[in-house]
Amino acid sequence: MTLGELGSVEDKPEITQGEVKEVRLGEFQEAMASIGVDYQSMDYDDFGLSTIPLENIVVPLINILRKNDFGAVFSFHPYEITQDFDHPDHNLTGLATRFAASAQDVKNFNVRQYLGDEDITQETDSRPELYLWTTDSNQANKKIKLTRESRNRRNNYLVNNYGSQFPSKSKTRWGKIFDRITDKGIFKGHQEYYQQVR
Repeated sequence: MTLGELGSVEDKPEITQGEVKEVRLGEFQEAMASIGVDYQSMDYDDFGLSTIPLENIVVPLINILRKNDFGAVFSFHPYEITQDFDHPDHNLTGLATRFAASAQDVKNFNVRQYLGDEDITQETDSRPELYLWTTDSNQANKKIKLTRESRNRRNNYLVNNYGSQFPSKSKTRWGKIFDRITDKGIFKGHQEYYQQVR
């Protein structure tokens, strides 16, 4: 959704916002290639999602979902508050995704008024399953258990592909943060929690 230009790059304190954006985009592209995943970058301003009308985010997402006719969609829970990862862009992304996924099959929903002359994809015949990531076990109704191997692979993936945010010299610190999120005492066995909306 954004390219994180307001963030920093480890060991480069003088880097400009434009340079941060280039680094983050390059890392993202390489990370997606490493796991063979297609992607589309929305390129909204970092920390800017909460400052623009929600329909400007929702409607382009509807178009993407309709074009791809996804069977399942994963996003952030719109009301997630997580220590170390509390970010308004994550919450707004979750909210927009929930609306967009719900509208994937809504007939006669007029999106042209928002997208102008852009190619509009017609509604599909079904709505995707929707899973919203959370750390609140009271909201979650689905769990993905992480083995020690998969947990380590996740941590290594982040360090290896997103060096600007997760430098190798801080690998131990970031590993502990992710482990705390997925295993906070009550989250025994390193589980990730999702609220399945449908």
